[in-house]
Amino acid sequence: MITRVAAFAKLNLSLAVRFRRQDGFHEIESLVQTIDLADSIEIDVAPGDSIRVENSLRDIQGPDLALRAASALLGAKPARRQLSIRVAKAIPAGAGLGGGSSDAAAVLAALDRLIPPPLALGRLHEIAAQIGSDVPLFLLGGRVHVGGRGERVARVAGAPSEHYVVVVPPVHCPTAEIYAAWTAPAEPTSTGLALGRNDLLAAAFSVRPALQRYHDAVTRSDASYAGMSGSGSSFYAAFDDAASALRCAESLRRALPDCAVYACRPTGVGSMGVRRGGLMRIAIDGPAASGKTSVGRALARELGCRFVETGNMYRAAALGLSHGLALDAISIDVTDNGRLLLNGVDVTDSLHTPELDRLSSEVGTRPDVRAKLVALQRRIAEKTDVVMEGRDIGTVVLPDADVKLFLRASPEVRARRRSSERGDKDPRTTLNELRLRDDRDSTRAIAPVNPASDATIIDTDQKTLPEVISVASDLVKEHLRHRWPDA
Repeated sequence: MITRVAAFAKLNLSLAVRFRRQDGFHEIESLVQTIDLADSIEIDVAPGDSIRVENSLRDIQGPDLALRAASALLGAKPARRQLSIRVAKAIPAGAGLGGGSSDAAAVLAALDRLIPPPLALGRLHEIAAQIGSDVPLFLLGGRVHVGGRGERVARVAGAPSEHYVVVVPPVHCPTAEIYAAWTAPAEPTSTGLALGRNDLLAAAFSVRPALQRYHDAVTRSDASYAGMSGSGSSFYAAFDDAASALRCAESLRRALPDCAVYACRPTGVGSMGVRRGGLMRIAIDGPAASGKTSVGRALARELGCRFVETGNMYRAAALGLSHGLALDAISIDVTDNGRLLLNGVDVTDSLHTPELDRLSSEVGTRPDVRAKLVALQRRIAEKTDVVMEGRDIGTVVLPDADVKLFLRASPEVRARRRSSERGDKDPRTTLNELRLRDDRDSTRAIAPVNPASDATIIDTDQKTLPEVISVASDLVKEHLRHRWPDA
């Protein structure tokens, strides 16, 4: 039986470097918070005596900490086992978010439960400290006070519930180089742990000068406080409420298009076994220009899921058919970052035209086209966590989706949005097109655009995009709390 575990990331809300120790490590004091950006780990325990670890991160800097954790844990148990471990990375590497250490702690905790007898908590922490400096904090999770080189950890009681925007620049920060560049200040610094403090910031700038512009963009946000996590390269901004965090996240995505931007919440643990056996599948349906794509893409970023825009598949099929290709000769693939390939050629940027909108609605009624594309969409959802948007995801494609959302807006509002996207001077033409398409899509015999009986309907007429994303995020996070009840 496969056990699935979510391994959460962390933020250093405050990081003070006290001095360089004789053993080569640095004496630190830090206030750390685990957040709901998570790697997904699958663990299979069987009779035997071997360990195999697969990691989706292709370029692992140094030893695989999940492998080290499995080896150390198995060495501390009297029984031998065959372990197969798969790590699907969502936490960016080299960003100061602790992804590798979290994976190691999650493997330790899960294997300790799965292979009796359980170890004493002190022994488990001892093993964690031997694997890596950040590993012990993830055995606790939540808001944690960290001391020493990371081996002294204690949970902080009564921590406020904040919301975080995390910005990960396209810059890798090597931890050893950053710490080596740290120099003790000429004058003693405060012994306090002010929120947003990071004594490694100057060292990170000296090793990676490109970080300065990202730091400046984040600290200009209207946050309660902001800072750098760990040795970089990620920066965060903290907010008291979700709506403010989501507005900031959207603003930073526009200002920093080369960065990954996540809206996150705190967790109460460092890792959590997923109770349900399957992958997470979120279905978003609704008529054209109701906001499905924007909301779906934001949720996928926030949750570390793959985003699938099924409308692009139908547009690609329509494009191929309009060029005289037979359906059997059409191959459609979706890359991990959502790009659409038609017979191996990236056609994503040429799919959003009024003509393809019309043609895709027509070919979407063809049973042979639908059978081909629905099968493809289901295959994607069988392999990874997905946020999938379209017109019949919750009713046909993924009828057992974990969360089903149906976004609704009046034709007039959707026409204004669509006209604004395209730069049309007269939205009346767009309004007429949408009304015709709505009538065709809602009354067609095959997969009409109607909400699933168990879908949550969100009316977007009077809501801004950040407000819609916030409502959708709350619904999904409520579901996740049932899967990760202590998170």
